[in-house]
Amino acid sequence: ISRVDACISSDRRVAYDAVKPMVGVFLWTSYPDRTFVHRVGLEVPAELEAIIARRDYNLMAPNAHLIPDTFVDKFCWAGTPEEVAEKVAAVVEMGIEHITFLPHPPAGGTIHETVREFARSVRPLVAEMVGARE
Repeated sequence: ISRVDACISSDRRVAYDAVKPMVGVFLWTSYPDRTFVHRVGLEVPAELEAIIARRDYNLMAPNAHLIPDTFVDKFCWAGTPEEVAEKVAAVVEMGIEHITFLPHPPAGGTIHETVREFARSVRPLVAEMVGARE
C-alpha cells in the first residue's frame, strides 16, 4: 500500500503550495533525524532547519514557503493532473496495487473537489500510461 499527500491543480504552483505545509509537518515531527531526507539526496535548508529546531509547531505553516519544491517532488503527488498521473503510474509500475492519498485542496478548493479531480482526471490518465507501457 502506498499513502501519499496529494494536490491536483491546473496551476502547478498552487498545488505545490497546498502540500508544503504537510511536508513541513514531516520535517518537524522527524527532527532531528534527517535520514529519510538524505536518503533521497536532499538537505533541509539551514534557514528552515533553524525554525524547526525552535520546536514551535505553530511556526511551520507560516514558513512553508521555505520548503524547496524538490521536497514536494520527492514526498508528494502535486501538480497538474498529467504530472500527478506520471507519479502515480510510476508507483503502480513498481507493483503497488493499493493506493491511498491524503487530499490537500488547492487554495479556494475543497477536499471533495480534490478527490473528484483525482478520480475524473488522474485515474484515467494512469490507466492509459500503465497500459501503454505494458
